[in-house]
Amino acid sequence: MDYKNLYEQLLKSHEALQLRVTQFSKVEQDLIQTRDLLDQEALMYRRMSRFNLKAIDKDEPQDLLQLIVESIIDIFEVEAAVAFYICPEGQRMSESEGVELEPPKRWQLFADICDAPHHKPNESGILFPYDLPNPMNVEFMHQAFVYHKTDNASQNELMLIAFNSVAKKQWYTKLDPRHNPIFTIYGQIAEALLVKSEINKALARQNDELTKANRELDQFVYSVSHDLRSPLLAIKGILDLLQTEQHEDTKNKYFELATDSIERLDNSIEEILNYSRNARVDVSPTSFDLIKLIRETVDANRHSSSGRVSVSYETPADLMVHTDHIRLTVILRNLISNALKYGADQNGHTKIRIRTESSSPGTKVFIRDFGPGIKEEIMPRIFDMFYRGTTASRGSGLGLYIVKETVTKLGGTVKARTMSSGGTEFEVFIPENK
Repeated sequence: MDYKNLYEQLLKSHEALQLRVTQFSKVEQDLIQTRDLLDQEALMYRRMSRFNLKAIDKDEPQDLLQLIVESIIDIFEVEAAVAFYICPEGQRMSESEGVELEPPKRWQLFADICDAPHHKPNESGILFPYDLPNPMNVEFMHQAFVYHKTDNASQNELMLIAFNSVAKKQWYTKLDPRHNPIFTIYGQIAEALLVKSEINKALARQNDELTKANRELDQFVYSVSHDLRSPLLAIKGILDLLQTEQHEDTKNKYFELATDSIERLDNSIEEILNYSRNARVDVSPTSFDLIKLIRETVDANRHSSSGRVSVSYETPADLMVHTDHIRLTVILRNLISNALKYGADQNGHTKIRIRTESSSPGTKVFIRDFGPGIKEEIMPRIFDMFYRGTTASRGSGLGLYIVKETVTKLGGTVKARTMSSGGTEFEVFIPENK
């Protein structure tokens, strides 16, 4: 028997067996690692499911963004998270968890990541420091996942960052690039939830607007029918009296009463037309001299006061503005005529003061009277539809409502305040409409 050959054969068989054992051991290790990875991913998905349940109750985008960063830490077991969200209207929101980053630093981080040489929008699951240079030279950032998506249709933009810091890197498991797809899925879910939140917010706003419009329509029909019928019935009664009246002096008084009713009817119809025109006609900006328009409006409405009238102007000689001329005329006519009607002092002297302030965003017009003023308790309601602040008011209650709606249509604001020395001042801000 050739023992030497037999030994060599046994040796080869032993080496082959060792190789197979080694290979089997490697396969076993791979299977264990795969099992651990699957277990970890299953845990992430379970946590993601809990996040979805919590997110259902979040109506405001800012609240949802806070939940998103908190859940990133929970799901991916990282030290900190930062989220950036730019809404379709251009509003910017940001949240951070696990790291003290003030909003300016957050947005600097966002800008630096966007400007990084190897980063392009719509990339996601990026791992520092391999795919990107460390943005902003942030020394605290050791490793990070980044999800960044820009929706060209809605103009939404979302960036999520999950990271561990240099200071605590030994306390956290090294981020596994194989989790990039899960982070991408999480980012897509977060984005969809934010879009849903924005849609719900828009629907709620539209629902509020429809409710307001329906309520105003009901009130409008009721009040307008009354305001139109009242002067017509008065005129009818006066005409009946004129048929039997013989004295000329009495007839003249009846004619004056009829004329007054016709003016009331005409004013009501004009206010209705202004309300309708403001609601359905687009803003049509033109350039014109505001000071000239103010003075013309004062001259055209001096008859609104039955007593002596004095007007002081604290304005430049001329002031060019670029806005809707017709709408601004309606605003000024209502406010100036009100000041002339209700701004008389105890001696019957009506004094009003008009001043302007101009800046780059737009122009402010201040119209003040020196009459009894508006009581503080009714001040919050003076811009409501058909609200009359006093029994002395003979208008329809539409005037200040139309002012408010028209100013809003121009993108401006209107405020009223009762002055400590007496009287009321209205402040109107009209932005430049390009």
